[in-house]
Amino acid sequence: MAINKTVSTKVCACQILNLRSNNHDVLNAVVFAEKTNNEGNADFAKAKIRLEKEKRMLLSLFYNKIEVISRTTAATDCNTLYKKLKKMQEDLLMYEMLNADILTK
Repeated sequence: MAINKTVSTKVCACQILNLRSNNHDVLNAVVFAEKTNNEGNADFAKAKIRLEKEKRMLLSLFYNKIEVISRTTAATDCNTLYKKLKKMQEDLLMYEMLNADILTK
């Protein structure tokens, strides 16, 4: 008996940020947004939009200043991308991994 197993591929968008508030600085924080890849380039755009929404929330609730150090997208899951980035830059701090499949307002 054969079992059909569907494998969904993921896309990941991330930004490395320096976050500053009056009493706390977080350097090299990585925020990821992962999306199931159904629509090709449109999924990358949705993941990027999710990142931007999260940055706006961080800025309005927790931090006075957010500086974007770098942006990356990849046709892989975010855990794999994080491991790759961490090998290149050891001082990265995983700040948050967002599910871009969930709609946010």
